[in-house]
Amino acid sequence: MKRAMDIVLSWLLIVLFAPAMLVIAALVAAGDGASAVFTQTRIGLRGSPFTMYKFRRCSPPRLPTPEAPTIHRTKRITGSGRWLRRTSLDELPQLINVLRGDMSLVGPRPEMPFIVAQYEPWQRRRLDVQTRHHRALAGPRRKDLPLSDNIEYDFYYIRNWSIWLDSRSSSRPSPS
Repeated sequence: MKRAMDIVLSWLLIVLFAPAMLVIAALVAAGDGASAVFTQTRIGLRGSPFTMYKFRRCSPPRLPTPEAPTIHRTKRITGSGRWLRRTSLDELPQLINVLRGDMSLVGPRPEMPFIVAQYEPWQRRRLDVQTRHHRALAGPRRKDLPLSDNIEYDFYYIRNWSIWLDSRSSSRPSPS
């Protein structure tokens, strides 16, 4: 049922936001001439890597970096990138990931491989569900929380998953 919901809702949202996505892509590409879409390897269901899509918020790095820099500390962030991050519109291309089955609309956040490599065995259990960056479970900026807090929220989600929980996207449940 969850996968069927993901397919239907992602199709509807892609159609609904297609004009905005085209405008955003044009604005981002015009900003520095680089590709409007940023790709990054993330770890999804059962530890499978996938390519996640986002609108580019930063100028491309001159040299490759092994880890993603925190966006508020980098000087490469563009003017449109700040706005995209604040409004979460940078995440619209992830609807394609949802449609492909890489992610779910709601669920634990997909992590970068270097973070998953540091997981303890008990933390790897969070990879048993489809992933999606889900700010609603942790308040305004989940990505700024320590890894231990993120994992607590993920396990709360795994233990308590329901259509009702997925639909409560603006609430913040307790992880305990």
